Amino acid sequence: MADQADLERFKQRLSGKLLAIDGVSGVGVGSGRIQIYLARDHQETRAAIDRLMQAEAPDIPHAYFVTGEFRADQ
Repeated sequence: MADQADLERFKQRLSGKLLAIDGVSGVGVGSGRIQIYLARDHQETRAAIDRLMQAEAPDIPHAYFVTGEFRADQ
């Protein structure tokens, strides 16, 4: 099981790739896993994320949260 420091390193390493997947609006760490925030919940998006996580960090747990788009307040 990865500790908090390991998860933060994986988040930093994978964030760019995860955010490049259509439908991913954010990446975080919490509850012992990588948290992936989705703008909308599509099976294709989850499949692309699962493939990436399996290839890059197979032992790191991840979870999905459907949050919509993140936007800065103006």
